Amino acid sequence: ERLAFAGADDHMDGSTAAVAVLLPGQCLIGNVGDSEVVLGTRNGHGRVEVRVLTELHSPSRNEAEARRVEALGVGLRQGRLAHPRFNPRVLSLAVSRAIGDLGFKDARFTGGAP
Repeated sequence: ERLAFAGADDHMDGSTAAVAVLLPGQCLIGNVGDSEVVLGTRNGHGRVEVRVLTELHSPSRNEAEARRVEALGVGLRQGRLAHPRFNPRVLSLAVSRAIGDLGFKDARFTGGAP
C-alpha cells in the first residue's frame, strides 16, 4: 500500500525507523535499516550500562545482513546495495531494509531485479 501511494506521485524518498512499546512487564521493540533501540540502565554501583537491542540492516556494519542480501542476488559495492540498473557509484543505499525507497523496489525502476 505504501509503495502504491509513493508510486502515484513518484515519491523516491525513504527512511529507517526504530520503535519501542512499553507494556506492563514487557518491552516490544523493532527496527528497520540502521536505526537502533538502545537500553540504558544503572548497575548496582551506579554505573551506566548500555545494551543495543536491535540488529542493523546495513551490509557494511552487519556481516550476516551482507550474506543475506548477496544470497538474494543483490549486488554490493563498498558495503552498499547496488541499484540493479544504474551505476552503483551514482545510486546505492547504505541500508538493506527501509521504508520507502521506491527506486529500489518498484519494477519500473529495477526491471524486476532484486
